[in-house]
Amino acid sequence: MRDSRTTINETAHHVKVDGTMVPGDTDPAGSFMSITTLIVFAILALAVAGVVYFLVG
Repeated sequence: MRDSRTTINETAHHVKVDGTMVPGDTDPAGSFMSITTLIVFAILALAVAGVVYFLVG
């Protein structure tokens, strides 16, 4: 459990360092969650677009 928590904290820190260009995100956990949400949303959008393209085509 402690190993997983450390990994999550390190990942969030790296994401904050890479994602400092996002305005208003000063909390590592907040920027990590918002970036994760954007990635999930993009994957879902691509999946929906693929299904629609398959049905239409």
